[in-house]
Amino acid sequence: MLNFPRAESALATDLAHRMYRWRHSGFSVHNRIRSKAADAEGRQRVVRYMIRYPFALNKMSDDRKSGMVIYHSKLHATL
Repeated sequence: MLNFPRAESALATDLAHRMYRWRHSGFSVHNRIRSKAADAEGRQRVVRYMIRYPFALNKMSDDRKSGMVIYHSKLHATL
């Protein structure tokens, strides 16, 4: 897991080691499904996934007084 970003020189070694020790936040990236170069439909599926909103916009509101954006979820029902 730690070798891929290092092999591509995307991360400095110390940063890669620090990130590897981070507590799991619940977010992960699945990279086992591949799309062949001639698979236009497969590429379209990937692009549609990439451009989707990462948050449900209808769960967001702004507090103009404080300038904060609030995300409402079942996990934080008191907000």
